[in-house]
Amino acid sequence: MHEAILVACRRHAQALIRRAQTQAERSRLIREHAECVLRNRAKLLAERLQQTNDANKRRQILRHAFSIA
Repeated sequence: MHEAILVACRRHAQALIRRAQTQAERSRLIREHAECVLRNRAKLLAERLQQTNDANKRRQILRHAFSIA
């Protein structure tokens, strides 16, 4: 009887650990994806800014970029 309780507790603990590991992995992937999206947006923004010599157009591009972020 005592052994069965220990086995059940061990299984429950292992299930909790697996769930926590899965959540940690999911959080890591979400964070990495967000970082990738931000890097890509920054590259595109820099590229667009380099393509114009008009200061007003640059300000417009920046206002638009930060208003949708």
